[in-house]
Formats: sequence, C-alpha cells, structure tokens
Amino acid sequence: MDFKDGNVYFKVPHNVSSATQFSESLNTCVQFQVATYQKNGQGVQVFRSLGYTEAQIINQGSRLCMESKGWALYTVVNNQVQHVDRSERVYAAMSERELELARDLLVGQRAWYLQYAPQVLAVGDLRK
Repeated sequence: MDFKDGNVYFKVPHNVSSATQFSESLNTCVQFQVATYQKNGQGVQVFRSLGYTEAQIINQGSRLCMESKGWALYTVVNNQVQHVDRSERVYAAMSERELELARDLLVGQRAWYLQYAPQVLAVGDLRK
C-alpha cells in the first residue's frame, strides 16, 4: 500500500502496512522533528543560512525518520516511479559514492534513534 505526502509516496515492502500505522508513524516523526527544530537553534540557523525553509527542514527530517524505520520513498519523474531520498533526489541518478553516503546516513540515523529516541523509532518501525 502506498501513502502520499506532497510529491513523495511512502511504500512498504510486501504491502503490510495500514493507513493507521502510516499516519501514526509519520505523525510521530513530524512531532519529533518540530520539537527538535524548536530546541536546536544553532543547527536550524545553519540550515536556514543554506536557504532551507522551516517546512523543508521539518519535512526532510521527517522523511529521513520514516526511511530509518524502513519506509521507502518514491516520486513520479517523467511518468516513471523513481526511488528517492528525503530531498527527492533519485537514487538511480546518484553516483556510487552518493549511494554509499545515503546508505551510511540511513544506518547512522537508525542507530541514533535507537540510542537517543527509541520511542520515535518504535512507532511504525518496519525493521523490528
């Protein structure tokens, strides 16, 4: 089953998720990102200086959170479904090094959630 947020679709392997599970999982990620955004003044300033809006910072953080839980992100590009990252960059268009960095980011982010915010990861975690 696919769920949509803006231009991005969230997909679950083997179509095992319900709308309720998706909603609870995404809401937990968004709430955590908003709280983190409000607390992290210096980090937010860095992103803002790079031209990111508040919504972009929260959306990308929430999408990374969902990817860390095992949800795959997709979008439609030229009438084709493409697997994308939190910034809507197409994985198929990435260099080998970019793919390696993207994998490392997901592994690192999941480890961070397990250590510092397991309650966020626990809601809708497909990798249990």
